[in-house]
Amino acid sequence: MFTGVTARAEGVYQEYKKALAALGAVPLPLPEPAEGSQVIFQLLDWMMSEFKGLGEVMSVANDNAVSVSFEGLVGNLLRVGAVDLVRLQEGFQYVPYKGLAEEVAKIQEVKVAFFKQFWEPSGKVAVRTLAAAATKGWFYQPFVFLLFVFY
Repeated sequence: MFTGVTARAEGVYQEYKKALAALGAVPLPLPEPAEGSQVIFQLLDWMMSEFKGLGEVMSVANDNAVSVSFEGLVGNLLRVGAVDLVRLQEGFQYVPYKGLAEEVAKIQEVKVAFFKQFWEPSGKVAVRTLAAAATKGWFYQPFVFLLFVFY
């Protein structure tokens, strides 16, 4: 009755592994299969341990996407002389998102262009490349992302 569970668990594991690789993470190995109904409890325990760390993986992946987006946008603005980095560094007061409603409404067309011309062709690729490098074991995964985001 429970013999097919292990085979199906391996299939699920391989798909989960692919999904995590896109985020630069690697799942814990599946436990050695237990006997009888214990295999179900064992797999549920493994899933619980995976879900406990998934939020952090997603958070770091989001931070990396923000970092690449910021670098791409500001880099392009710098290239055309449309931004003064000194003004953005020393004492600049960033307004929280909810306070930018008027400005956000004005930039929607530029946002579409940013996605079409930067994010889709290169930004997304950069984030995926960094995630792939992390899964190849350059460093312990969280440190790869933290180094990328903060340096």
